Amino acid sequence: MKQFNEVCVLCVAVLLLVSAVGQADVYEWVDDKGHIHYGDRLPEGMAAKKIDMPAEKANAKQIPSSDISDAERRQRLKRIAETLSFERKAREGVRQKKQEEKMEKQATCERLRIRLDELKSVNVYYRRDEKGKRVFISDKERKYLDAVAEKKYQEKCSR
Repeated sequence: MKQFNEVCVLCVAVLLLVSAVGQADVYEWVDDKGHIHYGDRLPEGMAAKKIDMPAEKANAKQIPSSDISDAERRQRLKRIAETLSFERKAREGVRQKKQEEKMEKQATCERLRIRLDELKSVNVYYRRDEKGKRVFISDKERKYLDAVAEKKYQEKCSR
């Protein structure tokens, strides 16, 4: 029985010590550069002000009210579920649209790259006039068209 009493006294002492540690003081001070600091120990060589910390209180908003009927609670949950579903579908739609735009851009870039490679590999370059006849292009005009094609590819596909 004596050992039991000693253990009880020891437990009470530990609990009191732990609660005292949990209620540590908080100090505020300003350093040489004008910065405000907070800590649980007094700083050496600094004038510090002890701050009274309020005791933690239960917030009435955190405690769920039992005044709500089950039917009203189910109705609220249903509205929340519908809202979340709508938002999820909207996000999926945006994601799908971005994916489609990305695929379209990749296809356009691939076509432009193939066209650019063709332009660089062809020795004789011509275009068709209104009647469908071939009109051969000068070297100067070809260089200009190559530069335009390269610029178009860079603008559309470099980003």
